[in-house]
Amino acid sequence: MTAAPEGSQSSSKPDDGGWVGVFIRRPILALVVNLLIIIAGVAALQSIEIRELPDVDRPVVTVRASYPGATPESMDAQITAIIESAVSRVQGITGISSTSSYGSSRVSIEFSSETNMETAAMDVRDAVAGITNQLPDDMDEEPRVIKADSDASPIIRIAVSSTTLSESELTDYVENIIEDRLAAVEGVAAANSYGLRAKTIEVRASLVALAGRGLSLQDLIAAINKASVVTPSGALENETQQLLVRAEAPVMSPTDVSALEINSHTKVGDVAFVRWAFQEATAVTRLNGETAIGMEIIRQAQANTIRISDGVRAAVEELRKSLPEGVTIAITSDDATFIRESISEVFISLLLATAIVILIIFAFLQSVRATVAPALAIPVSLIGTLAAIWMAGFSINLLTLLALVVATGLVVDDAIVVLENIARRRAMGAGPRAAAVLGTKEIVFAVLSTTATLAAVFVPISFMPGIVGNLFSEFGFVLAFAVTISSAVALILCPMLASKLGTGVSISDGETRKGLLGGMGALGAAAYGAILNLCLKLRYLFIALCLGFAALGWLAYENLPKEITPTEDRGVVLIRLGTQQGSNLQYSAQKTERVEAVLHELKDRGEVTDVLAMIGRGGVNRAFVIAPLAPWSERSRSQQEIQAELQRRFASIPGITVSLLSPNSLGIRGGGQGLRFAVAGPNYDRLADVALKIANKLSETPGFRNARTDYDTTQPQLSVRINREAATTLGVSIDTITSLINTMVDYGKAADLFIDDEIVEVQVKAGGRPINDPSDLENLFVKASDGSFITLSSLVTMEEVAIAPSLSREDRQRSVPITASLNQDVVLGDAVTTMRTVAAPLMDPNMSIILLGEARTLSETSENTALVFSIALIIVFLVLAAQFESIVSALVILLTVPFGLAAAVFAIQLTGGTLNVYSQIGLVLLVGVMAKNGILIVEFANQRRDEGADVDTAIRDAATTRLRPVMMTMASTVLGALPLIFATGAGAESRLALGWVIIGGLGFATIFTLFLTPITFRILAPFSKPRADETRLLVEELKSAPQ
Repeated sequence: MTAAPEGSQSSSKPDDGGWVGVFIRRPILALVVNLLIIIAGVAALQSIEIRELPDVDRPVVTVRASYPGATPESMDAQITAIIESAVSRVQGITGISSTSSYGSSRVSIEFSSETNMETAAMDVRDAVAGITNQLPDDMDEEPRVIKADSDASPIIRIAVSSTTLSESELTDYVENIIEDRLAAVEGVAAANSYGLRAKTIEVRASLVALAGRGLSLQDLIAAINKASVVTPSGALENETQQLLVRAEAPVMSPTDVSALEINSHTKVGDVAFVRWAFQEATAVTRLNGETAIGMEIIRQAQANTIRISDGVRAAVEELRKSLPEGVTIAITSDDATFIRESISEVFISLLLATAIVILIIFAFLQSVRATVAPALAIPVSLIGTLAAIWMAGFSINLLTLLALVVATGLVVDDAIVVLENIARRRAMGAGPRAAAVLGTKEIVFAVLSTTATLAAVFVPISFMPGIVGNLFSEFGFVLAFAVTISSAVALILCPMLASKLGTGVSISDGETRKGLLGGMGALGAAAYGAILNLCLKLRYLFIALCLGFAALGWLAYENLPKEITPTEDRGVVLIRLGTQQGSNLQYSAQKTERVEAVLHELKDRGEVTDVLAMIGRGGVNRAFVIAPLAPWSERSRSQQEIQAELQRRFASIPGITVSLLSPNSLGIRGGGQGLRFAVAGPNYDRLADVALKIANKLSETPGFRNARTDYDTTQPQLSVRINREAATTLGVSIDTITSLINTMVDYGKAADLFIDDEIVEVQVKAGGRPINDPSDLENLFVKASDGSFITLSSLVTMEEVAIAPSLSREDRQRSVPITASLNQDVVLGDAVTTMRTVAAPLMDPNMSIILLGEARTLSETSENTALVFSIALIIVFLVLAAQFESIVSALVILLTVPFGLAAAVFAIQLTGGTLNVYSQIGLVLLVGVMAKNGILIVEFANQRRDEGADVDTAIRDAATTRLRPVMMTMASTVLGALPLIFATGAGAESRLALGWVIIGGLGFATIFTLFLTPITFRILAPFSKPRADETRLLVEELKSAPQ
C-alpha cells in the first residue's frame, strides 16, 4: 500500500461541531445532564431553610441588673455606667443602649453582623464578671447576660385562661409547666408571662401590738425567717442497714405561721393577722375581655421565626393533651403567619411569571415546537438554582424567591438568543444540525458575556457591609446562580432540541410571518429601521435629548422619598397605650377598656379576630394591645386603612396617649414606632428641657403627630432622707429604717416556704389602717438600742418630688429619647431631614442627635447606596472591557445604563413609590440587565467589523438583526414581572416596589438599548480598531518571526 501523504489524515478529518456537536450527536447525554440538574434541585429543596428574609439580624446581648429600692439616678451612676464601661471594650460592638429605672438596669449591646453570637455573649460575660466587685455589695444577684435584645418584639403571643383553677393554681401551672416547656423550644430566648398572681402567706403586722410587747418589726421578720427548718442530719447505721435522718420543723399553712414564737411570751398570731393571699397584681391580661395570663415568645437574635413557630405550635399541641380540665391555651398572634402567607404569594407570582414568559415566547415564535426549548430552560434553570442555594447555605425567603421571579424572565434570555441565531442560520440554508452548531458557536461569546456581566454586578455587591450587603447578598447570588445555570442550559439543551424539533420560521431572511402578529412584527421592524436611520443622522440631537432626560432623572432621584421598607400590611394592629405618670394599674385598666371596646366593634365586623390587652407591661401606667386581623383575602380594608380609623377614634379618649405601631420585615431594633432619635449630652435636666422643646416643635410641624420624650419628670416620688447622725446616736440601724418603710409601704419578704412542691412567699405587710399618706409614715416608730421606741419623723425628713421613671444612655452618652408618629403621607427619610432642621437651633453646642431604630438603619443604608452603584458600574465596566478587549465597546454599553436608571426613577415617582431596600435592589438589577441587552447589539456589530464592514454598516446590521431577540428578552423580563405589580395579600408592598422598577425601568431602557446603543457605537467606534486587526497583526508577525 502507498503511504498517505503527511498531514493528509488531519486535513481530511471532518468538522464534527466541537463541544457543541457532542450534544447534537448525543441528545441523551444532553437530556441526562439537565435531568441531573433538576434532581439536584429537587433533592436540595428538602433541606433548604425557609425564613422571611436573609439573616440580617445583628447579634444583640443584654445585661440585666437588679438593685431593689434604688432610684433611677442611683442605678445610672452605680450600675449602668460601670457595666457600659466594661462591655465597651469588647470587640465588634456597633452600639450600646441602656435604660436605668427604679431598681432595674438594662444594657443592650449590639454587635456587627459578622460577630458570632456565642462568642459575643461569652465576651460580655467575661467583661461583666470583671467588674462585679465595683457594684454595690447588697445587690440581690449578679448581673445576668442574656443572648437576646430586651427591646425585641415578641414573635408569638399566647393567652392561657381557666374556668376551674384559681389564680394561684393557674399561675403555678403556667410558671412550672407551660413557661418551661415553651422556653425549651430551640431558638427561643425567653418565654415571658404577664398577669401572674402566685399564692402567698400574708402577715399583717400591728406595730402597736409589737411595741406593747417591746418588740420591733425586725423581731417579727426574724422569727418568721427561721420558720421552716429542713436539714439533713446524717444516718443511723447498724450491722445490716442504714437509716437516713432528716430533721425538720415544717410550716405548711397560715396557722403554722401564726403559731411561731417570737419570744417565750409572744407568738406571731399575737401581733399579726395571718392568712392565705395572692401577690399584688402588677399586670392584667385580658383576651377578648376575659381575664387570662399572657405569654410572649422572644426569639434569639439570628434564630429562624418559622422554625420557632413550628416548635412552639408543636409544644402547645403537646401541652393541650395534658391540660387540666377547664384550662385553655390559645396562640393569639404569630409573626410566622405573615411570613408563610407572603412566601405563598411569591410562589404564586413565580408560577404566573413562568406561564406569562412561555406565552410571550410562543407569541414571538408562533411555533409550539420552537417554544419547547426556551420553555424547558425555565424550570431547569430555576430548579437547578435551588441546588446552588443549598450549597451556598442560603435560605428560601422573600428576597431569594423574588430573585427567582425576576430570573424567570432572565433565564430564558439566553435560550431565546441561541434559538434565534440558530433560526437565522437555518433561514440562510443550513441544515438543522449544522444550524444548531454554527448558530450556537456564533453566539456563545455573547451568552457568556451577558452571564458574566450579571454576575459581575451582584457578586461584588454581596460583600457590602451592613444590612444592605446582607440583603443584596442572597438576592444577588441567586440571580447569578440562575443566569449561570441558564447559560449552560442554553448552550447544551437548546441546540440539541432545536436540531430535533426545529426553530420555527425566522423573519431574519426577510420573509413575512403569517397572521396578525407576524404582520405587526414586520411593520415594527420596518418602522424601527426607519427611525434608527433618522436617529443616526440626528445623533447629536438625540444625545442631547437623552442627557436632558438623565438630568431630569437625577433631579427626580434627589426628590424621591426615602425609607427602609414600604409600609406593610402585616395582618396585625399593635397599640401602645400610656396614662399619666403616677396613675395606678386599676386606672390604666379602665382606660384600656375604652380602647378594647373600639376593637371589639371591628371584631364583630369580622376585621379583627382577637383582642389581647396587657396592662402593666413596662409599668403600671402602660398597656399594650394586640389585635390580629382577619386573613388578607377575608377583609376589604388594609391594615393602614384600619389603623387610620382607629387613630381618629382613639384621639377622642381622654386621659390616655395612644400610639399605633407599624413593624417592618427587617425586625430592626426599636422599629415600627415612627421616627425615633435621642438628644445626647452631659446633663439630664438640660437634655430634658431641650428635648421637650424639640418634641413640641415637631408636634406643630406638618406631617408629625404625638411627638413625645421618654424622659418625663412627672413621676411623683416621696424622697425620704435618713439623718445618719441621729440614727447612729439613738442606736437605730439604717437597715431597720429602710426595712420598716419598705414593709409598711409595700411588703417585706420574710421567708420562702416549700409547701406541696411549691415555693410560697411569706410577706409581711402593714396591718390596721392603710399607710397611704406621708404623714402616716412619719408616725411610724422604730426600736432604739435602749429599748425605747422613736417616731420615724425624728430620724428622717420627707419631701415630695417629681422624677423621671427611667434614664437612658445611647453610645455611652446620657440621652433623652424622642418618638414622633408620622402621618401616612410622610416617609422616614423626609422626617429625618425635617427633624434635623427643627432641632439644630434648639440644641446646645455640647449636644448631638443620635438616630435610633429605623432612622439609624436608613442613615447607614443611604450612606452605602452611592457606594453600591459605584461598585456595580465600575465592575461592569471592567468586565465588559476585558470581555470585548475594548474600552470603547465597554463605554458604549455602559453609557446607556444611567438613562435606564433615570427611567426607573420616573417609574417609582409616577407610581407614588419610595427609594427603599427593594427598589434599590431593582435599580442594581437594572444595571446588569441593560448591559445584557447592549452586549447583544455591540457583539454582533464587532463581528461585522471583523468581517470587513464599516462602522455605520456594522451597527445598522447589528441593530436590525438583534431587534427581535432584544424585544423578546425585554418582553419576557418586563411582562414576566407583571405578577409583582398586581400583587395582593401578605408582602405585596415589597413585590410592588421591585416590580415597578423592573417594568418601568426596563420598558424605557429598551428604547435606549435600541437607539442610544447604536448611536454611541456610531460616535465612539471609529476611535477603535476592529478586534480582528490585532489578531491579523499577531499572525503576520509570528509568520515573519525568525524560527
